[in-house]
Amino acid sequence: MSEMDNEKYIAIKKNDWIIILVLLLLPLLIKTIYAFVPSKEVYYQIKHYKNNSEIIENIEPSKSNESLTVQGKIGSMIIELDNEKGVRVASSTCPCLVCVNCGWTKNEALICVPNAVVVQPINKTAADKVDAITR
Repeated sequence: MSEMDNEKYIAIKKNDWIIILVLLLLPLLIKTIYAFVPSKEVYYQIKHYKNNSEIIENIEPSKSNESLTVQGKIGSMIIELDNEKGVRVASSTCPCLVCVNCGWTKNEALICVPNAVVVQPINKTAADKVDAITR
């Protein structure tokens, strides 16, 4: 084979690698930027069970730290709300404490599976808009 035949087998060049790298890092960059954008119009919806019935509470964070005690299926848990930091599970009676180890979050839901407790942030402006109506 000649040298020209060997050159046509190079499929990916240096510029192609740069484009691939940019396309792979772009979603990570967008998610990082979105995580640091403060959303001021947020309230938290807490779903938990009491006496085998689902209870839904809507809580707005105040300017100071606020803590709530929520009863789950296997015990109680303490949820802390802060206007700047967001929300976190401070303590729980669940065995693995995955919900406690998640720390502070503003834009993501906190879920304690053993206690059947969900703390979900909801944007006020998005919640007021109707996306679709079905019958």
